[in-house]
Amino acid sequence: MLFLLRLAARLPLPLLHALGAALGWIVYLSSPRYRSDLRRGLETAGLSDLRLRRAAVAEAGKGVLEAPAVWLRPLRQVADLVVEVSGWEHVEDGAKRGKGVMIVTPHIGCWEIVGQYVASRMPITVMYSPPKVRALEAGRPERRRCCAARSACPGAAVTASSSSRCSRRGRPSRRRARSTARSSR
Repeated sequence: MLFLLRLAARLPLPLLHALGAALGWIVYLSSPRYRSDLRRGLETAGLSDLRLRRAAVAEAGKGVLEAPAVWLRPLRQVADLVVEVSGWEHVEDGAKRGKGVMIVTPHIGCWEIVGQYVASRMPITVMYSPPKVRALEAGRPERRRCCAARSACPGAAVTASSSSRCSRRGRPSRRRARSTARSSR
């Protein structure tokens, strides 16, 4: 699996997007449950437009295939994929105050690139839960070793006090992250 992820990471982003759009449609057309869930989710949000549903199908596939590029390419290449940033001055201002900055990302679109972008500009601590598919975890530690990002509280529920402690210190030691994970179970 890691071999396939590394191979995908080497492909140009436009090609990954084209293949991803096709993958999105293959999954949509072959999975009645996914089709129903997507339709119901969009309708619940008041977004039942057919054009929007078609775009969502393609974008979901693109998101899946661009993830290896974000996880496994050199940090500078990943950061250079970011086309526009709005409000970066607020992050810098918060960092200058020395109290830490908390960035919360939704799981919509290529949210993983946010951490890579920030890590290319300052040391960060990333709180996450391991993916359900263990093979997908294989490339992620490689990324954490090569850049300014550290993971905190892996596999554990993150409490307000532990996330505050992480942001105040900039990044916890690995021993602190492990002990926090053990104590919260």
